[in-house]
This record gives sequence, C-alpha cells and structure tokens, in this order.
Amino acid sequence: MHAIDAVVAWVDGGDPGHRRKFLAHVPPPKRARHAAADATGFGDCGEVR
Repeated sequence: MHAIDAVVAWVDGGDPGHRRKFLAHVPPPKRARHAAADATGFGDCGEVR
C-alpha cells in the first residue's frame, strides 16, 4: 500500500454544465458580490496535469 501525498479537488470551470448547476445554488442578487460565484475560482491555469 502506498501513502497518499496530496488530494487535489479539480473542477473544469469552463464546463457549461458545471457553471449552470453551480449558479442554480447562488441567488442572482449575491452573484455580483459573492466571491465563490466568480468564474475565476474555477479557472484552469494548467497546474493539474
């Protein structure tokens, strides 16, 4: 058995299905000022390969 060094939770922020499901849980008035609703929170910078 091997030890686990790290676990990376990754979501494709460019996936329209993910964005649609995510926004269904954030009311429209909060979208403009809620940091978790910002699309850059799920940006793909190529760090997971």
